[in-house]
Amino acid sequence: MKINEYQELAMTTLNPELSKRDVLINSVMGLCGESGEAIDIVKKWMAQGHELDMNWTRNIWQRNSEM
Repeated sequence: MKINEYQELAMTTLNPELSKRDVLINSVMGLCGESGEAIDIVKKWMAQGHELDMNWTRNIWQRNSEM
């Protein structure tokens, strides 16, 4: 999947009743949620002695290589 295809598909889930301001806020909250998930996995690996979640890492690399 190319990035433009992903963007078009993602836009189909957008609530058409949201104002531009609310779309921006929703987008930023989504980004924060995803980055929070990622940094929590890295924190557990680096600071708490957990094994690095290789399934998560593999999935991230795979999704990014498809774009």
